[in-house]
Amino acid sequence: MVQLFSVNASDASFNPVGPPNQAAGQSIMAQQLSDIDEVNKIFYVLSLNSTNNRVYLLGMSLKSGEIVRNILLPIVETYWVGFGQSLVVNQNNGDVYVVGQESMNAKFVLLSINYETSQITKLNEMQELIAIGSICGFDPKNNILWLEFAKNRSGVAEYDLYAFEPKSGKLITTIVNTELMQTMEFDRKTGVMIGIGLKQLSKTAFQRTIVTLDGSTFKMKTILNVQGNYVELNDIMGPIDYVNRILYCLMRPAAAKVFDFLMIDLDSGAILNKVNMLGKRTPWNLQFLNNL
Repeated sequence: MVQLFSVNASDASFNPVGPPNQAAGQSIMAQQLSDIDEVNKIFYVLSLNSTNNRVYLLGMSLKSGEIVRNILLPIVETYWVGFGQSLVVNQNNGDVYVVGQESMNAKFVLLSINYETSQITKLNEMQELIAIGSICGFDPKNNILWLEFAKNRSGVAEYDLYAFEPKSGKLITTIVNTELMQTMEFDRKTGVMIGIGLKQLSKTAFQRTIVTLDGSTFKMKTILNVQGNYVELNDIMGPIDYVNRILYCLMRPAAAKVFDFLMIDLDSGAILNKVNMLGKRTPWNLQFLNNL
């Protein structure tokens, strides 16, 4: 079963949005394989139905929690649930993009799912790997689908960001993730992609940062340091409230055993609020929506 919750960031409390959905069957989900359709108010996730071992695109109404999309996808689970997969919503037309493998050891395919008809179209095939912790996002201003792939360079895995034209799936360009951007959202105020980055100060010291990626110039830069001695990020969760200038994430300070649920000021890097998650339920897929 699948159930949608809202989260109060001030105390990390959960509130159900409607009852559990029986129609989804026994579902297994990887962390943060989700996105929101801001216009049509749908929360999308990728879900493995453990009864038939097939992968589905599930869409839940943000108002009722009811499943309004339940689409069987032509991809398979391979090494583990969510391996090599990404999910992104086109905020300009409601289409959904999914990356996965059609079979074990096959190439990775980029699929589009039409919002109006639910028709699935294969847009592209890639040799590169969508690795654990690969970020993705959609830039509605420049009409760019961003996906991150791991590449083997002389035995060392490096992460590159790929910019795709969303209608055709054609690759526009690639850039190296020089600022170690590890979450990605579109900031409607500034018109750039924004997220949590990581700066290495020495062999053992690191600084969490705020990073931007401009889709008009393909330039990436670090703009701020995040307050506090935070190092480990809980997956690629970093949704933003672009109106009130807040980034939400879970991070763990150096040497700490428990994550904090953080509200970070996007314009200063200051910690506006933190909740220690010891004994609390941890969000598995976290998104934010202005004006529900």
